[in-house]
Amino acid sequence: MDTEYKWLADQGLGRILEFLTALGIGLLIGLERERSPTAKAGLRTFALVALFGAASAVLAEKLDSPALVAAGALVEQGAKIPDRSFVVGVPGKVRGEPSAELLARLKKGVAVYRELTTRYKQQGL
Repeated sequence: MDTEYKWLADQGLGRILEFLTALGIGLLIGLERERSPTAKAGLRTFALVALFGAASAVLAEKLDSPALVAAGALVEQGAKIPDRSFVVGVPGKVRGEPSAELLARLKKGVAVYRELTTRYKQQGL
């Protein structure tokens, strides 16, 4: 983390900027979608989905054994989800393991976003 934001980490808020960025992007997309009369999702939905995505990324990084939970799946409180599993449905049920190809694509995507984040910070964006 940049030294200018070290004080956030010292307060236990090291990830707050990532969550605020996700929230901001979700709010902007939701605001734009609400302008469409046929939109089925708006401001709140996109903000929540963006925060869920940020939280999922943090958990996957911390656990180093990601589980893929499909959008719209409802995982019950206390449910045990095995490492490297794919969860779908209401209620969420394990439907197998993601393929090695999919996991590789996800890791590549994370690496691309990290590289872009570094590049944008260097450009002052």
